Amino acid sequence: RDSYYIAVKAGVPIALGYFDYAHKTLGIAGAFYPTGDINRDMKIIRQFYADKSGRRPENEGDIRLRPEQEP
Repeated sequence: RDSYYIAVKAGVPIALGYFDYAHKTLGIAGAFYPTGDINRDMKIIRQFYADKSGRRPENEGDIRLRPEQEP
């Protein structure tokens, strides 16, 4: 969560990295500038990772920050 707010204040993009075990791919893609609206930005992040899966999908959980609001 701290990294999110550092990126907001510094005006730098967040790059989304992934390992997609099901498709045997990995990469860094989907860079975006965080807006400061954490709920909106987390929606973008969740959409990006929605079609990616790990080696053990049964262990996957929701992508979230606790709590998704300003500190």
